[in-house]
Amino acid sequence: MRHPAILVLGYSEASMLLRARANDIGAVISIRGPREPSLQHSIPNCLDLMFDDVELPSDPISRAQMELRWKHDAENGIKNTPPAREHAAAIIDFAQRHAELCGAVLCQCSAGISRSPAAALLCLATWTAPGGEAQCVQILRQIRPAATPNRMLLRFGDELLGRCG
Repeated sequence: MRHPAILVLGYSEASMLLRARANDIGAVISIRGPREPSLQHSIPNCLDLMFDDVELPSDPISRAQMELRWKHDAENGIKNTPPAREHAAAIIDFAQRHAELCGAVLCQCSAGISRSPAAALLCLATWTAPGGEAQCVQILRQIRPAATPNRMLLRFGDELLGRCG
């Protein structure tokens, strides 16, 4: 299936790109936590999501460290909001509505490492027939080699798209 080009950038990179080449961007998926700055732009096709880069690691030591950090944050009035099923649903819906878009879809989060690559992967999976997931991952690796997509967001998207992992 033909689909728009997709870009995955961090906040600073996205800001610079939008100042220099906003005409090349057809849509923006901007993800930030409540303590992160909002991306300033004038792109009309935009999805703004607010959640933190939170996920529970699988190994017990990392999980315990994460839980201690959350406890410390809670004691200091900081609430961390993990990605939710509704966030994945919003990304999938956005991708479906913009599959024929002229211009690139820019996926942006604070560093461009976890949340925005997960959003980009959900877009690619939405635009690709079942069975093409490995190709989607390969495209993401070409776009953003250092990406480690947020697994919680991907898990929700996988369930919603019925891709069975």
